[in-house]
Amino acid sequence: MGADDDFQLLLLAISDETLLKSMDLSVVSSANSLQKVKFLPAVKELSGVLQEAGLRPSLGFNVGSGELSFTCPVFCEDVAERSRLSVLVLTMLGLMPNQNALEEAFLQRQHDEAVSCVLGARKSSNLANLCLEVFAHKTNVGISQRKVCGRSRTIKIVVGSYQELSVGKVRRVYSYAPCYYDLSGWSDNETHARLREDTSCSFAEILLNAKTKLIEEMMEHFWLTMDSFPYVSSSELRVQLGEILSSYLSSGISDQSSGFLPSQQEAMSLFLCGSAGTGKSTLVQALSVSLQSTLNKFLDPERKVSIVKVPLNGLTPDSLRMILCVQGISDWSIERMLEQAIAKGGTAVLHLEEVPEEPKLQEDLYKCVSSMLEVMIRRYPKFGGNLIHAFTSNYPPADAIRAISKELVIVAPSGRKQEEHCLRMLERGLRRRSGIPHVSMKLSYELPAMLDMRPLFQWWTTLTFHISSSVEKLLAELGGSKRAAGLDGDLSSDSEGKAVEVRLLVYVGDGEEEDSLSEARAGEELGVSKGVPDAVVGRTERREVKFTVKSSDGFFFLHTQDVIVEHADREYKNAALIDMCSSGFLKPCVIVVKGGGKGKQLDFEAALLQQLRQQAGDGEDVAHTSVELRKESDKEQVNGHQSQIRGGLFKFIDDCNNPNRKSSRMCLVTCHVNEVGQYMLRELLETNGESRTHRYAIRKDRVMFLLLVDEESALQEMTLSRAHDIVQL
Repeated sequence: MGADDDFQLLLLAISDETLLKSMDLSVVSSANSLQKVKFLPAVKELSGVLQEAGLRPSLGFNVGSGELSFTCPVFCEDVAERSRLSVLVLTMLGLMPNQNALEEAFLQRQHDEAVSCVLGARKSSNLANLCLEVFAHKTNVGISQRKVCGRSRTIKIVVGSYQELSVGKVRRVYSYAPCYYDLSGWSDNETHARLREDTSCSFAEILLNAKTKLIEEMMEHFWLTMDSFPYVSSSELRVQLGEILSSYLSSGISDQSSGFLPSQQEAMSLFLCGSAGTGKSTLVQALSVSLQSTLNKFLDPERKVSIVKVPLNGLTPDSLRMILCVQGISDWSIERMLEQAIAKGGTAVLHLEEVPEEPKLQEDLYKCVSSMLEVMIRRYPKFGGNLIHAFTSNYPPADAIRAISKELVIVAPSGRKQEEHCLRMLERGLRRRSGIPHVSMKLSYELPAMLDMRPLFQWWTTLTFHISSSVEKLLAELGGSKRAAGLDGDLSSDSEGKAVEVRLLVYVGDGEEEDSLSEARAGEELGVSKGVPDAVVGRTERREVKFTVKSSDGFFFLHTQDVIVEHADREYKNAALIDMCSSGFLKPCVIVVKGGGKGKQLDFEAALLQQLRQQAGDGEDVAHTSVELRKESDKEQVNGHQSQIRGGLFKFIDDCNNPNRKSSRMCLVTCHVNEVGQYMLRELLETNGESRTHRYAIRKDRVMFLLLVDEESALQEMTLSRAHDIVQL
């Protein structure tokens, strides 16, 4: 029989209310011997069901725990025609020879009207879980454990009252992982038949190979997701991190069940060190997002990977110890946040950021953290592997930290990889911003290879803004019913990238006609576009758009009407920056002013605030605050006092643009700074969309920072790399 025939039998089995009858297994726990359990009516009935399904069950009973189990051969006898009951039971146990094909049929047909009518309100991630649910509904029997032994070629299931298992106090209902059939050892009827008949082959080795192949697929998905993030990894990092992550994933997969429980011995502890701007903190975020995506796709659809971030810059062991002592329900409690994540079956990434240079201070700070973690893991020893350590620093680790973590030196990738990444991010940004399903961009000049990667973010961000704005303008001129179905672009320059000519071919069609073409958008989301398909070219009208953008550094571009030379009209450039900030392209916008004395700097601030209010319009209020950051004690003006849940600039920004507010306000934050103040702001000035501490996160949409640097103070490298405009008065 084929998969379609078996699928139809399954639908008939699901709809047949007389196929099975209810069995009361709650009395099993009161029996005190296997002999008594054998003669219980419910046990005899269940054993008969497994026998009728083609299995040869062997009964087991643990007197101490009261667990009832059945052990059956993995490969049951081949039959010419299966019954409804056997297809239901074997699919529930993941033992059908064509299990993969059945899952494919379920995926394709679960929303068909006829199938939906049979399934009713039942919602399951895969067919095996659906059959578990159906069997439990018909019999009141649930499975709490399912283990395959490759050496003996048997499967052991632990069963119990479904009603008791649903409560989940001691045991819980078993559930399959999304990828469970990849771990079965066979892929179709033919491979199943060979394994059944060839008893000389090592089934245990076949299962191990299946797991190895699954890990390879998971790693492929992980790196694909990483590539969609605004981070580009070097070849060396891919090899080093790949080995660590492969071992970590492998240790967390013990069978075909849903969930991920890595061993504490394989827990990840990474020390990421490298010069400023190589993307250490971005890597931690990208790793967390990619790991969650991978676990969701293959192992656990509900898995969460949470980051708890603790900036160590400026902290002493005493001040960190005070923070770590906060317990209970306080939002200041690092321990509570970590505990909530791992106790609920999630993964927590403890990000210790800005680890200082001095080895003794590194060790003292980590001792504070490790003492807290040891107490917490003693309470949850089973979940120790769900806690990931991530250190980030501009300096190498102290010996004590190197001994418990894997040191990864983060460097900028090759120039070619940087260019590929920039084009990928530009195409992805254009698809998201303009809703164009097919985007293909060509770079006809060479980008400089960067050691500090942050300017590259400005390159694709500002180009996305200008290109998408030009497309929107074209469509507005053509009328509201038109939309862009494809976009080909070429970027060329003969001035070292400081003046870039943008040539676009926009494929324009009617909105309704092109709706069918948008399905390819999701497929191109993670990778570089392969070009506009012929189907789009043949059904649309081509429109050509040309314009030039200019930049003082080759990365942050403005339209030629906004800035041409260094001393161009300041208002034009400010207007462009305000526009990019208000539309969400710069998160945040950073303007740095140096020189001119205090009077001229304050005049610049007043003019910028006035222009900001004019561009915002009469209907929107613009919030403004000013802080002085020159000494260590001023840090509370940034993060707030440790007794506050929200405080400092974090509170001010959150009050302006929190998504839970009915309206979002533009805000200008003026900071009078010296070298110390610039260091305090470095995380807030990052163009990454949000800033977070272990307590909470804030969005930086529609936020503009104005740094007024003291006359006698030098501009720091970290400030230069984050600034979108540097004004010398």
